[in-house]
Amino acid sequence: MPPTSDNPSSNTPPAADPPAGLEQRLGKVEQAQADQGGKIDKILDLLAGDEQQAHGQAQDHVESKLDRSSRIKQLVTDAVKDVGAEQAAEAERAAHAAEHERLKAPPADPRQEEPPREPTRKERLQSRMFGGQL
Repeated sequence: MPPTSDNPSSNTPPAADPPAGLEQRLGKVEQAQADQGGKIDKILDLLAGDEQQAHGQAQDHVESKLDRSSRIKQLVTDAVKDVGAEQAAEAERAAHAAEHERLKAPPADPRQEEPPREPTRKERLQSRMFGGQL
């Protein structure tokens, strides 16, 4: 058979007229493919948008976890400082109370009372001249 197309290397027989229903079916298939292609494009757009959105959400989640851990660290540090301040205040109160007790208590070796000493000659002369009691 001689080739009927412009391409001499092709050994395909000439195309016959398509049946009447074939054109209609091909039209439906082409329309379905176009609809599917549009839907696939929409799905791909949604997935790409979701990827960006998911990336943003994941980044926000990680940042919030990091912020949470730094907040927890700050809370623990503040609590430790508060406990240290409370312990220091308690120690200061205890030292103050101990100082009061020490001041209230009588001295360990009290001096015994001594009788009044005799006035000196100078003191006697002054009391006679200026008056006063000795």
